[in-house]
Amino acid sequence: APAKPVYPDKPMNAIMGLISGLVLGCGVAFLLEHLDNTVKTQEFIVGGLGLTFLGHIPAIRSWSNNKKRSKYIHLSEDPQSTSSEAFRNIRTWVNFQSGSNARLKALMVSSAGPQEGKTTVAVNLAISLAQAGNRVLLVDADMRRPSIHQALNLFNFKGLSDYLKKGAPMEELVQDTYLQQLKCVCSGPLPPDSSELLGSIRMRKFIAESTKLFDCVIFDSPPVLNLADAVVLGRQIDGAILVIHYGKYLKGMVDKARQRFEEMGIRIVGAVLNNIQLEKHDHTDYYYYSSDYSKSNEPKQPALT
Repeated sequence: APAKPVYPDKPMNAIMGLISGLVLGCGVAFLLEHLDNTVKTQEFIVGGLGLTFLGHIPAIRSWSNNKKRSKYIHLSEDPQSTSSEAFRNIRTWVNFQSGSNARLKALMVSSAGPQEGKTTVAVNLAISLAQAGNRVLLVDADMRRPSIHQALNLFNFKGLSDYLKKGAPMEELVQDTYLQQLKCVCSGPLPPDSSELLGSIRMRKFIAESTKLFDCVIFDSPPVLNLADAVVLGRQIDGAILVIHYGKYLKGMVDKARQRFEEMGIRIVGAVLNNIQLEKHDHTDYYYYSSDYSKSNEPKQPALT
């Protein structure tokens, strides 16, 4: 009689298949992470780009029906969140630098490419500085895709472009916000020659006038790559903060933005790593970092005086 076929043990087969699948999945994940060439770490910002690291900003969770506006004024809507603490850490560093010889009266917030969160950082940093008692002017110098008027519920039919093109007096352009210490100049009507206006003599006059009236002036500028606006503005102010969206752009692209600033003699005062998904990282590490950063960078002066 023919021999009966021997069948493998089915439960053992299933276990071996599961183990093989897990090993394969881990291997693919490791390979993808190894091949990922986007900016994701503080170590690359400091070691690879040679920039001062200002902090991690976790992804902002909206607590409002207006999700876009809630993101912009997150520091006021959810002051106890880790994201709000991150903005206060950046404020601490700005205050510390402003108490040194290299004062930061006029500060620009920019990024390598679009949609990295530069406006969110600019608005929340301005709010944080104002909450600390500083007289702050927030200026929307992005005359291509302005959004600060939406963030703070302001009008935009008159603004910076009117000052630069028509010589409109500053008192007609400065708007009140929901914070007494925070004022704003919106972009105004969009001009066809924004880079020329930002590099003009009137722009230098605007910077000189505003820095006399306010403790700190925060400019939200367009991205640096493929546009001249950020470069011509950056050459006239005290320094720039570079916002880097976690895992969005290749390291080479961010490094190219850094090189462009430095080749034009623009001081990059530091970089922030924005929109980190905390659920994918160790929360304990973030809290440890945040606390350690605040203590090591405590300002000598409490305000920009």
